[in-house]
Amino acid sequence: DTYRSIVSYITPDHIFYLQVAVAIVIGFIILYVLTRRVAKRVGRGRNIVLVGGCEAGKTALLYTLTAGTMPLTVTSFKENIASYDTGKKKVKMVDVPGHERVRGTVFDRYKEDARAIVFLLDSATLHTNVRDVAEQLFSVLSDTAVQAACCPVAVLCNKQDLELAKAAPIIERALQKEIDVLRETSVSRLAPISSTLGKSSSINRSPTSVLGVAGKPFSFSDLNRTPVTFLEASVLEDKSLQPLRDWIELVS
Repeated sequence: DTYRSIVSYITPDHIFYLQVAVAIVIGFIILYVLTRRVAKRVGRGRNIVLVGGCEAGKTALLYTLTAGTMPLTVTSFKENIASYDTGKKKVKMVDVPGHERVRGTVFDRYKEDARAIVFLLDSATLHTNVRDVAEQLFSVLSDTAVQAACCPVAVLCNKQDLELAKAAPIIERALQKEIDVLRETSVSRLAPISSTLGKSSSINRSPTSVLGVAGKPFSFSDLNRTPVTFLEASVLEDKSLQPLRDWIELVS
């Protein structure tokens, strides 16, 4: 009876206004979702930043991706910049010099506008300098600006064409063990760790929080703010770079 009494008072005009109200509410919801997505994308940077030690292959990778050629390269003391077309949009790629005297200063210049970071390492020589590579990667992942931007990181295990090259899973496990030791080190030990990226800057490179989960062995899979993806490649073999191209398109 109550339902019938209410229905009897509903007119076509009431239905029309109800439809308008529902449409307005749905419109506001859609606008809110789109605004949040746009704000999130705008909040992220525009650059794909290439970092890593000397002779890791950063400059060769930059020009292979952006120009399709691999020129003869030497150790750089200043950044190299080129535009990369993902097929859907163009992004700026910045090659940070690997020399320890300048890489910190250049990295500081571009990290706050980084959309993603590609960390290159030499898969064939890692066994001889795993601690140095781990310290560099630790400094990048624990950087306050990188963490604040929730910047995705691809660790590119380069030079897979060489006989002594280690596979990405082996490299991942080795770096996890080293970073597990580094993150447990006292605060006084963090100063020389920061120096692996070069001169200190006004932005603190020491970690804002423990990387990974406190009380648990370090694992890259636990990094939610700076998700890390391990990839294999050889700059000499263009086809091997396709997984990296796919990753760049995904994060762009």
